[in-house]
Amino acid sequence: MHNRLSRVFAIYLLAVFIGEIPIAQAGFDHFTVIDSLGNWRIEQKFDAETKKIFCRAFVKGNGTWFAEKIRINQNDELIFPEGISFKDISSSNDVKKVRALLQDCRKGLFYLPRAGSFSL
Repeated sequence: MHNRLSRVFAIYLLAVFIGEIPIAQAGFDHFTVIDSLGNWRIEQKFDAETKKIFCRAFVKGNGTWFAEKIRINQNDELIFPEGISFKDISSSNDVKKVRALLQDCRKGLFYLPRAGSFSL
């Protein structure tokens, strides 16, 4: 197990330096997509001034952040823009899973997307 973990970590470091994993470019003073679940995207930001990590999620689609995106904010509140309802998201189970991913995201800058989950 230890040998496998070492290999995974080595591959991760190599990918970060090459730039294949989004976290390599991620999150310093701006939000960057670091994971996905279905139509949901998870974003992370490290605020260099306050030294805090912020994470949020949104449903992929066109439109501006505040006017047209279903999202879960930094306080885990599910927000629907005017004219959009709960039926416009895939399932309440997905919302629970996304909130769990957000909890993992908030634990630190070292966040690994779930295997095979990441796609823009």
